[in-house]
Amino acid sequence: MQQFRYAEASDLYRAQEALMGWARQAGHSYYLHKGDIGHRLFNGCCNYDKAEMFRYWLDEQGELAAFAILYPHWESFDLQAAPSLLCGAEHSRLFDFCESETLRLAAKFGLRFANLVAEAGDSHQAYRAFVEAKGYRRDKLCITMTRHDLRELPRAELPEGFRFHEASALDAARLADVHNHSFTNKWDSESYGACRLRGLHVAASRNRMGGHRARWTIRRFHQLVGRCGQSLAAL
Repeated sequence: MQQFRYAEASDLYRAQEALMGWARQAGHSYYLHKGDIGHRLFNGCCNYDKAEMFRYWLDEQGELAAFAILYPHWESFDLQAAPSLLCGAEHSRLFDFCESETLRLAAKFGLRFANLVAEAGDSHQAYRAFVEAKGYRRDKLCITMTRHDLRELPRAELPEGFRFHEASALDAARLADVHNHSFTNKWDSESYGACRLRGLHVAASRNRMGGHRARWTIRRFHQLVGRCGQSLAAL
């Protein structure tokens, strides 16, 4: 496999398309939501060079085999590998690379920490065992799903003049404007559209934006903490 760094939007789109295919093939228990890639890269890593934070690997046929987003500022990284690599020797090699590269970037940016953090869901015990075999230990439950009995929820109707429609690229500028006024002013229609979040857009009267509802698949995730050990001492 050959490693590459983020250079243009097509690198993000390639990762999103591959991720959806991998999830269809092997299920969602290990993989991120495709919208998380753009969100974590453009929002979580907004102050860093994308070429440093996003890496991907192509196989001999030129197909995407794996990609990673590194977060030295969060003491973590996300490594997403094709189903054929999961929990195998190549996955292990890439995991080790992401650990060492995250620590290298931490030193470059002047960040110091004692642990690296990984996430593993209950629904993929093989991956959880894979991470624990790397020296990580369970620290806490960080995400869990809350189920509601929908029969107890009152029926609600949209106000007069409002309607639902599937979110599209045409809505990106309005979503970016809402995000900029709610959080930090760093989004535009191109960067927000790159996230490609699936969801329902609420249009108000006179074609004004009324709201947006993203679709997410949430499951139980455990936070696993690993000692950096010699790698950290070598910084």
